[in-house]
Amino acid sequence: MIPGVDAGNFRFKIACPDSAGNPVLITNSFGETFIRSVVYFAEDGSILVGTEAENAALANPQRAVFDWKPHMGTDDILYTA
Repeated sequence: MIPGVDAGNFRFKIACPDSAGNPVLITNSFGETFIRSVVYFAEDGSILVGTEAENAALANPQRAVFDWKPHMGTDDILYTA
C-alpha cells in the first residue's frame, strides 16, 4: 500500500487506497482528516505533529515549526535543539 500525501501550507492530509482502489483519508487520534502543519520538538525528545503540536506550541512556541512547506527541498534550518 502506498499512501498519498497532500502537504498544504497550513494543513495536510494522507490517503491510502481501499480494496477497490478508491482513496480513503486517514484520520489522526482526534478523528481529524486534515492535520495542522505544525511540528513540535518536546524536551523529552518526542516529536508531536498536528493538533497536539499546535497545543504544545501555545506554551512553548520556540520548540515548534510552523509554515515549513515553503522550505521543503532547501537547506534552510527551521529548528535547532
